[in-house]
Amino acid sequence: MTSPPHVDDDRGCLRLVLAAPLVLLTLTAAYFCWTALTIRPGGPWDDDAYAGIDLSCLLTIGAAGAATALWVLP
Repeated sequence: MTSPPHVDDDRGCLRLVLAAPLVLLTLTAAYFCWTALTIRPGGPWDDDAYAGIDLSCLLTIGAAGAATALWVLP
């Protein structure tokens, strides 16, 4: 038979502490996603714009992955 959780269980505090980085990572992912969507290359020769789009997509995936890991682990 299992006993009820102890009164001093601090999971609520842990959720509150992890909420700030989760929100910041989500906002960071949203910003880089917006950046990737708004960069417009000048033409097929504009390799710098394509590199910026690729970097923004990579940073979006990284920030969203970190936010997901932070959400799943605890």
